[in-house]
Amino acid sequence: MLRSRQTIKPGLARKLLLAIGGLIASGTANAQSQQNQTFIGGGQTDGVTTLNAASGNNNQQANVGLLSAGGTAWSNGSIRQVQGNATSANSGDDRTAIGAGAFVNSTGWLAVSGVAGNDNQQANVAAISIGIEASAAADSLLSQSRASTEPTGGSAAPTTTSERTAAIGDGAFEGSRGLVQVSLIGGDRNSSANSFAVSMSGPAGTSPTPTP
Repeated sequence: MLRSRQTIKPGLARKLLLAIGGLIASGTANAQSQQNQTFIGGGQTDGVTTLNAASGNNNQQANVGLLSAGGTAWSNGSIRQVQGNATSANSGDDRTAIGAGAFVNSTGWLAVSGVAGNDNQQANVAAISIGIEASAAADSLLSQSRASTEPTGGSAAPTTTSERTAAIGDGAFEGSRGLVQVSLIGGDRNSSANSFAVSMSGPAGTSPTPTP
């Protein structure tokens, strides 16, 4: 459950601009050689841009942004990612990549996740509050958990070995301004999170003071 509570004085307006352009997320699968590939690319973006790409099975990905503005501004909620004790079947060789020069000179909030493998968790979380009274928390928003996969009757050696590859090209995100959150995973049963929170508060008629 996510909540963004706003109490805005008469005459006070806030506008959130969403603009997504030039995005590319492509995937290929080769059944004969058991190869899965995803490629993330794109040009300059402005405003809010979020993108997830996965090669593999049973991966959990989330990009969540909360923005509140006004007299009393709260950005809070609850995000849960839970993995059970079942292990996904081998997906073969998996690869994910962010292309060279992707998203150069972008502005605003840019959140990108790419994963190669199985049973992984990824989250990019941003919480921003602006007001006379303001509160924002990102770390407390997110909960990631997984059950143990330790065998009860002794260990078993894997029957196959697969390659997991995650890569980022030269110059990706170069010159970007604002908030850029990037998560890349190559492997199985990993958890990754990027959390950002800022609150700016102050009396009416004054410039808000940032509070990390």
